[in-house]
Amino acid sequence: MIPLSSAAESALATLTEHYAALGRDRAIDRLVACVEAACARYEQKRGLFYDSPRPYPRLRDLGFRWTKEGAYWIAFAVADAGPVLVAIFHDAADIPNRV
Repeated sequence: MIPLSSAAESALATLTEHYAALGRDRAIDRLVACVEAACARYEQKRGLFYDSPRPYPRLRDLGFRWTKEGAYWIAFAVADAGPVLVAIFHDAADIPNRV
């Protein structure tokens, strides 16, 4: 799997803790499946990737490659060592004020 930035690790932990507190184990399973699927698609260069999440075109300046997987917007960046997953947001999140 593609490595996660510290911000992405934090987002994943926060979402997981939120779902766990609500007793939503299946939501945690879906979250993990979405992250794994997005990483696989990025590595295989298949599927749709955008310069920004469609509802937030002004995030284009960040230079990330965004994809929608299930209920999540997931962003990737390229570092010297290769791709890095840099952001995970539920599609209902106020992404511009959380990036």
